[in-house]
Amino acid sequence: MTREEIQALERKKEKHALTNPFFLMCTKRNEHKAADFSPMSRFCKWELEGAIREMEEVVKADNGPINNGSSAHTTATASKPLPTPLDISAFIPQYLSPKTASIPTHPLPHYVPTELTPETFPGLWKRGEPLVVVGLLERFKLQWTPEYFIEKYGDKACLVIECQTEVNRKVTVGDFFKCFGRYEERKASDAG
Repeated sequence: MTREEIQALERKKEKHALTNPFFLMCTKRNEHKAADFSPMSRFCKWELEGAIREMEEVVKADNGPINNGSSAHTTATASKPLPTPLDISAFIPQYLSPKTASIPTHPLPHYVPTELTPETFPGLWKRGEPLVVVGLLERFKLQWTPEYFIEKYGDKACLVIECQTEVNRKVTVGDFFKCFGRYEERKASDAG
């Protein structure tokens, strides 16, 4: 085989691996659910426990006692307090069904970009907790909307996993975004 033929074969194998994820299939091509897998690590239990202790010591040295998310904002530096998150009620979509709106969630702090300065952001980042920055869309050079993704990537295949049932299916990006946020409609179309 020539070098070009080998490279073409490798590209074909890589493309196949990306479109047919092997980790979702067994040798008999039966699909598996997350519950069918076992947690794995390259570490022994004692190594993991030691690594966790070391990480906790680093966090404790940087921020004082380890924050489990329930305490008030600590300071990023001795003189610069961390910004206060915005009231998130304004960011909850009004079109959610009562069933969807009643699903309990963990609160995510929301911030405006002007509050996240080089002095304040590292203090938030060190916590390792998720956060949302609002008002960034106008800074992008593209429209971060379902319509943008339908237009740009609509014919690309993707794997969608229904979180509640763990059923997965192959659809196009366009099909996914056409039903994006319309959960009742999507369930009705999935059933048939």
